[in-house]
Amino acid sequence: MPRVLQRTPDWLISPSPGFELFSAKASKTDTNAGNKQQSFNGPSRTISHGRGGEIFVAQGNEVRWADLNMLKEGSGRQRGSMNSSMRSSQSSGSAYKLLKVSGVGQIRQLVISPNKDYLAVVRSHTVHIFFIPDRKYLYSDTAPIKTKSYQLGPTCHVLEQSPVVSVLWHPLGEQGRCLVTITADSVIRLWEINPKNQSSFGEPSTSVDLKKLANVTSAEQDFNASKYGSGKAFTPDSIELEPAAACFGGGAEEGEYPWRSMTLWIAMKGGEIYALCPLLPKRWQTYPGLRDNLALTVSANDIESDEADNANLGMIASQNEFVENMQSQQPFIVSGALEFDTAHVYSRPDTLSAAPRLQGPFEMDPEMDEDDDVTDLLVVGIGSSELEEDEAQSSTSVICLLTKSGHLHMYLDLEGIEGQWLPLRSATTPFSTPRKPVSQEFNDYRTLLSFETIKFDVSSTTTYPSFTRDVCSPYAFFVTTSAGVHYVSMSNWLLKIDHEIGDPAEGAAVRLEAPLQSAHSLVEHPINLRQKKGDPVNNDEVTSCIILADSSRDPDLGYLLLTTQSSQPYAAQLDIADKELHLLSSDSPSQRSTSPARALLLHEPREVYRPDPRFNNPSSLPHFIATQSRHGLREEVRLSNATLQTLTGAHKIMSAETHFIGEAASQLFTQCRRLAEEFKDQIAKVRDMKQRIEGLTGEDEGGASGEDEGEDRPKGTKMLMQRLDDAVERQARILARHEELKKRLAKASARDLSDREKAWIAEVDRLTKTIPDRDVETRDEVPLMRRFDDVKHLGEELAKQAKRIEGGDSGDGKGKGKEENGGVSGGGLVKVPQGFRKERVVGVMQMLDRESALVEATVERLGRLSVGH
Repeated sequence: MPRVLQRTPDWLISPSPGFELFSAKASKTDTNAGNKQQSFNGPSRTISHGRGGEIFVAQGNEVRWADLNMLKEGSGRQRGSMNSSMRSSQSSGSAYKLLKVSGVGQIRQLVISPNKDYLAVVRSHTVHIFFIPDRKYLYSDTAPIKTKSYQLGPTCHVLEQSPVVSVLWHPLGEQGRCLVTITADSVIRLWEINPKNQSSFGEPSTSVDLKKLANVTSAEQDFNASKYGSGKAFTPDSIELEPAAACFGGGAEEGEYPWRSMTLWIAMKGGEIYALCPLLPKRWQTYPGLRDNLALTVSANDIESDEADNANLGMIASQNEFVENMQSQQPFIVSGALEFDTAHVYSRPDTLSAAPRLQGPFEMDPEMDEDDDVTDLLVVGIGSSELEEDEAQSSTSVICLLTKSGHLHMYLDLEGIEGQWLPLRSATTPFSTPRKPVSQEFNDYRTLLSFETIKFDVSSTTTYPSFTRDVCSPYAFFVTTSAGVHYVSMSNWLLKIDHEIGDPAEGAAVRLEAPLQSAHSLVEHPINLRQKKGDPVNNDEVTSCIILADSSRDPDLGYLLLTTQSSQPYAAQLDIADKELHLLSSDSPSQRSTSPARALLLHEPREVYRPDPRFNNPSSLPHFIATQSRHGLREEVRLSNATLQTLTGAHKIMSAETHFIGEAASQLFTQCRRLAEEFKDQIAKVRDMKQRIEGLTGEDEGGASGEDEGEDRPKGTKMLMQRLDDAVERQARILARHEELKKRLAKASARDLSDREKAWIAEVDRLTKTIPDRDVETRDEVPLMRRFDDVKHLGEELAKQAKRIEGGDSGDGKGKGKEENGGVSGGGLVKVPQGFRKERVVGVMQMLDRESALVEATVERLGRLSVGH
């Protein structure tokens, strides 16, 4: 886990401007809205992170917009420079900018779009969307901004209809403007909003009723949501299919499983898990490589599938048709999130059903407690981004369920979710060629393996636990409960499982069993809201935490974890490694890690003192006096029933208020005593550290070894340098010993030489003896050079003999006829036939050529040996 550097900073504590951003202010609007407020069963997400240091806070029926950098500057802790408009805005006393949004009722969720240009304001039954103003309006003046908001679904998201359970932005929406809403009556709606088209906010582009979708058998049947005013019949699925939370399986990032970002996971209150894949808008946007990755995945499944399996045959046929439709389209290229990035926009195929088939419920081993309601869902994909071009991505995912009682259940999906569509009755589709009907038999049996369950403390039932993804690690997340914010990291064992799953060798199931049995996630508590002994009970709801981390734009904010309770902010400044900075910013590497080095953390961070709000509560005694008779208060005190009632009422008020103030003062005394104890511990740690430093520098009394201090004893820098030199010498001795051990080990582990190696060594030794040294100039001591001269002389002799023989042949040409008639001449010499002589001359010439080649090779070899020596 990242180390906690600091608890809630003082620029978020009353009476700083940062505290005013989260503080509640009673108003007539809030009072009237509270009377009409209906119950909302779900996590509270009233804080949203915008661009850079911008945050949006929902307080009652209003939305507040602020920049934490500006709030930090207002508290005098900003060390960077800021423009004059920001300073003038802060000097006027404005801590935030108020955004006026249409709608009545308490705001329960703030959901920002992927491109951070739209904000969805969610109440119990209604959803409003507005375009986020430019940053310059935040620093212009203190007047509220009236935004042009659009109500989403004026006929389906109203008080008369089912409440809204979850609101998500589709990761594949065109320009990040596709919104997914899920209501309590199990209806999913996709809204492809466009500010230039007012009708896009009135009717969804796609609507799916899960209760109908669970019972249909073909795409021609009606699975759309019921229209406004139509009657609703009771079905058994109304209880089982009551959604509690939903999330997408991926974020449309390169390197992930291609079906993951198209999959919508839905968790029901009873614990059942369903999936819709692919759930796509009419026009969807993705990175350029998704089409090739999807084609590779479908082709791999087609090769591995069994032809006798009708379920896989029909599913793969539909997937191939989906891929072929994508490949036949010419994608519309748009600019991506970064300056040089591009994205491709595709259209949803018309030959397949608009809504995918409902997959689930999946079997859980073991099953959850039926009495424990699910509050939130999180899906973490397993897979490495460092893959080859022709290598398919891993489809394994981890499904995390959070219940109201504080139980975190983790399940492992080894098979992965793939695209499945409802079959078509007809064998042909409009404007398409006839095709052979494929019978599809779906196999819904899928088991989710439960490998870990974590229990968090829950001190209040008013807070619904929720998830928040970590921006630094894909395998870590935060859990918000009534007891605080908890950090959960699965990296220590999930990477091992990823390695075992990616190994295609046999026995992977056996190897996978060991890490699953020993899987234990790291759990830490960066923000602790547990009530200490003597503290008053706080049953107020805790807001789902957010993470502000942008190393390039806001280096002063760093890695900040933020949540609220009772309209008071609670934060934790976390440390982060330099190797994880690239996950926080999409800017160039030269703009990252520009923040100065932080000071060394010498003590444990502690929570700052928060004044008890009862100290600031106004007294009700003036109001009580105002309700009494003014004439009676001005007269003398008389013994009467009216006087007794007045004094008794005033005594009750004073007694209650003094009791509350006494409890607050007692809590303050307890905190002061606790603070004194913490200071004593810190003083003891500092004293111990001082002694250790003096022992290192030699300035302690008697030295570290207890000897008497002498004049020759080095101190200060001299002693440190001496210790450094000793360490360097010791390191040199260790390195020398290491090298010696390496040589010994190399000799001990060396194998025996072969016969050819021994012969080669003998030849090298023989040549070494014959090759002269550079200092030797005499040739008598070099037998090899003498042999070379002998061979050269022999070659010259043979050449002369050959020339004489050729000359003799040419001189005897006139007596050719006589030699043919007789074998011996008159002088008694033996006459050799001419043909035999020519044959012997050719043989001699060949021998001379061989000798010449041998001489040249010997000379060349001697030259090489001389250079090498």
